[in-house]
Amino acid sequence: MSVRKKLLVSGGLLTALVVLGATDAYVNGRSYWVPQQSTLLADAQMDMQQGVRPQHRQDAALIIRTLGLTTETPREQSILRRIIPPERPTTEWILLKNGDRVGFLAFTESADVKVYYVAVKEALHASFSPSLSGLVDETQSPDGSPVRNLLRFYDPAISTETVAFVRVRQHLYEFHFADGRSEVMEGVIRKLTE
Repeated sequence: MSVRKKLLVSGGLLTALVVLGATDAYVNGRSYWVPQQSTLLADAQMDMQQGVRPQHRQDAALIIRTLGLTTETPREQSILRRIIPPERPTTEWILLKNGDRVGFLAFTESADVKVYYVAVKEALHASFSPSLSGLVDETQSPDGSPVRNLLRFYDPAISTETVAFVRVRQHLYEFHFADGRSEVMEGVIRKLTE
């Protein structure tokens, strides 16, 4: 078959697909060309309906200090840094109380955190081992607080500590809980996601 005939056949198939798509859209009343309302906008509207004032910038370092914690630069790389695009800034800290490790915190801020959160979930779900325990995967709507997505689990194949990911507003957080320090880390999560 000549190149000209191949182009004609390809063009004919492409035209047929466009016509089928347009017919489907017309018959089912859908429009594929009009963008749908942003889910981020929908979340912001939901937060406002629940009486939660939108918050844009949050000083995580100040919140950590207010909780009586100090930070150290980690040697290990966060799961977030391995999954989200390298050009997206990610902050990573070891959290200490009186010099003892209480956990690990990594976070990023972006309008795309919902996409990153889904990517993290998909990558982790594919990596879970048979030793997985304590899996929590839910959307929470605490009174007076913004909607947040939580993924929490313990899987020794991924980390020797309990791990939690929380998506709230335009922030995505990764938390690791040191043994016996869940109460402290729960306080960190609560304050960062208010």
